[in-house]
Amino acid sequence: MARLLLLDGSASLLQSVQTRLQDVGHEVMAFASGRQALAQIEDAHFDVFILDLNVGDVSAFDITTKISTNTLNWNSPIIVMTEHPQPEALFKVMNAGASFVLAKPFAFSTLLDKVEQLLNPRDVRKGAFDPLLVRGFLDAVVHVVGRLGDVHVAAGKPFLKEGTLALCDVNALVDLRGGGVCGSLCLSMHPDTLETLLSRLFGFDASDRLTDSLLRDAALEIVNLIAGEARRVFRRDQGIVITPGASRNVQGAGLEIPYAARAPVLVVPFSVPTSWPFYLEFCLLLGENEPLIPGSSSARAVLDPGDVNFL
Repeated sequence: MARLLLLDGSASLLQSVQTRLQDVGHEVMAFASGRQALAQIEDAHFDVFILDLNVGDVSAFDITTKISTNTLNWNSPIIVMTEHPQPEALFKVMNAGASFVLAKPFAFSTLLDKVEQLLNPRDVRKGAFDPLLVRGFLDAVVHVVGRLGDVHVAAGKPFLKEGTLALCDVNALVDLRGGGVCGSLCLSMHPDTLETLLSRLFGFDASDRLTDSLLRDAALEIVNLIAGEARRVFRRDQGIVITPGASRNVQGAGLEIPYAARAPVLVVPFSVPTSWPFYLEFCLLLGENEPLIPGSSSARAVLDPGDVNFL
């Protein structure tokens, strides 16, 4: 059914969990060493990671960082297990992108349920269009383009885009996780609009040669500024931690944009004086479709009763 990586410092628990997961049809690579797990992350794709927080030889946070920056696995969900669910550690794994935190001991059915939820998200057609979420990103655009760039910018009426093809020639995509959401934010614009923002935000001289490389770098810098400002706004105003991840370019209208979530694409058009409009696109999912509320997160401790020997 799916390819899983299992990491746990207990040999008996490791073998037992691996056997139970294989019995329901999953392919499981099990490791008692964090270093061995890191080597596999470099070379192979896994659909779900199940990590013990206290392996010993390598920090679980180093492993989650490696997952989030590896091209094969950056979008794969993570389940963390721990015998000591302390608030500080839970907050840290939330920021690191964990989808669930399982407090030992727990029933095997609990783990299996979470794996199935991650492999088969519920109601993915809904998307994450919570007004708090959209408003936070709109405020970030106004701050970056309007205040820092001193450009008059106005948001138009949002609409749902059919498909995932690029609307404009220059597109910069940044992936987002945490705060109860996962997915991508995309900035799509015409080269003339980007040139306008280049001069206002970064002091670009219009007499300089406008190369494709410069356009790509500028688009990435702007979408990273927007994502960073959005993270600050969410944390300050809502107590929500959303972490921007890898960013990348798609050059050319009509090309496929590799969104990190299977959901509808919400598009907000922005107008700027004497130039083409640009578009901010969201393709996001709410974890289990829970409401986006202050303090919510995609990671949560699961304290179902269970006996570790049952595993």
